[in-house]
Amino acid sequence: MRTLASVSVGDELPELARVVTREDVKAYADAGGDQNPLHQDDVFAHSLGFPGIIAHGMFTMGHMAAGVVAWAGEPGAVVALSAQFRAPVFMGETIVAGGRNGR
Repeated sequence: MRTLASVSVGDELPELARVVTREDVKAYADAGGDQNPLHQDDVFAHSLGFPGIIAHGMFTMGHMAAGVVAWAGEPGAVVALSAQFRAPVFMGETIVAGGRNGR
């Protein structure tokens, strides 16, 4: 586990990549109870101007959290996370978690 004394401002976290699949999104929806059709139904997603269903924002945030916890060594070592959702994540895209310690 990392300690506060072993972490410096500017430390880089290793990247953790994952290809997003329909199975991932379905499992996340089932576990979290978020059955929004934007994440389940291509026809509905098309009606909103998307080329297909998109991953839940919190699915991508969870991937980021997993990368930070892997770097920190245990969940209790992570006291805060922040993220910006800059674009929708479509099926087959690769999401990459990484970052830099800002404090």
